[in-house]
Amino acid sequence: MLSSSCISIVSGENWITWKPTAYNVRLLVKSNQYIHRKVTQIHSQKSFYSTVVYGRNHEQQREQLWLDLQQPSQNISEAWCIMGDFNSILYKEDKIGSNEVTEHEIQELTSFMEDYDGLYKWPWNEVFNYTIVKYLTNGLSDHTPMLIQFLIAPKPTPQFQYCDMWSSQSDFHSIITSMLPTLSSTHNMKNLCNLALIKQQCKITQGDECLRFFFTKAKQRKLATYIYTIHDAENIEVEGFEKVGKVMLAFYTKLLGHPSIIRRPIDKEIIEQGPVLSQEQLTLCKPFTHAEIKEVIFSIPNIKSPGPDGFGSGFFKTTEPETGPLVCVAIQDFFTKGLQANLHKSQIVLRGCLQRLHDQCMLAAGLQLNWFPLTYLGVLITVSRLTKLECSRLVGQNYENAGSYT
Repeated sequence: MLSSSCISIVSGENWITWKPTAYNVRLLVKSNQYIHRKVTQIHSQKSFYSTVVYGRNHEQQREQLWLDLQQPSQNISEAWCIMGDFNSILYKEDKIGSNEVTEHEIQELTSFMEDYDGLYKWPWNEVFNYTIVKYLTNGLSDHTPMLIQFLIAPKPTPQFQYCDMWSSQSDFHSIITSMLPTLSSTHNMKNLCNLALIKQQCKITQGDECLRFFFTKAKQRKLATYIYTIHDAENIEVEGFEKVGKVMLAFYTKLLGHPSIIRRPIDKEIIEQGPVLSQEQLTLCKPFTHAEIKEVIFSIPNIKSPGPDGFGSGFFKTTEPETGPLVCVAIQDFFTKGLQANLHKSQIVLRGCLQRLHDQCMLAAGLQLNWFPLTYLGVLITVSRLTKLECSRLVGQNYENAGSYT
């Protein structure tokens, strides 16, 4: 039953009811096939146009409906959505059972969509941050109820991105020099991101309708990647951005493993008893020179995607006199120390051993047990191709070995 605090509008087969404490509804046009009104949320004062449709069963009777809907579309530049039962389908797959759908039956709604360019105005994303529609289970009627929710999507952290045109400023190099640390300080890639004066992003304060449309569509594409509903490990539907994040975190935590409580140190004497690298093999692992690092950096086009810090190859090319030595030291330091071993992601594979030895190895290693074929994040691990620089080292070593045979 409806509460006495609700207000209703009835027109033909359409019936609209709302709570005046939550929404302010102003009736604009009504006919026997649709009701058109302007709706305003009381708490947020956000407004949008909404049209509820219940089309006639026969095609000739629906012709007036399409003409009526085209009239307000020419005057509305704000958020607008159309919902209801058009008694016409857009795709053949929309109809289940009965006779097969012909091309003629989908032509009228298709033509309306093409002329009107969709059933909602693109400023909708400017008014409402995130909108989700749920199709509930139908009851006595053969119509499916729709639940529309206006949510607030989490805003991602603004990302910095270096622009090559900044280097044309007269004081650009002096700013870089003043912000960079010396080589005697702790050298790592984080120091290269400590350019506070460079990270001043400009904001567009003026623009035309095309620019407004571009940023609205970009926002729409970004919101389309958000996940509001997901099924957890027990196949239970979970809703909410924060709850979805917890479900995904639990999934990857289980996939990558948990910290090992008991772990014995590695015995170096046992490692030295096995195969070790020869002196010739160690020459392939010699450090990269500054010239080789510079050659690789300058071979990367400026249009390539920047790193996570927002600095692309164009920045390091332009500031090579200032940042070149620091970059080379940081890269050499990386290849010397390498990546720190993440024991939570490390796994061990044991084959052809007794159970007692199997248990001893697991206890000593403290790693997760895995099986062949090896996978990482659900993807098979395959041998990747060597880089050009790695191949040149390998070819040079083989050439020296071949020359020693003569």
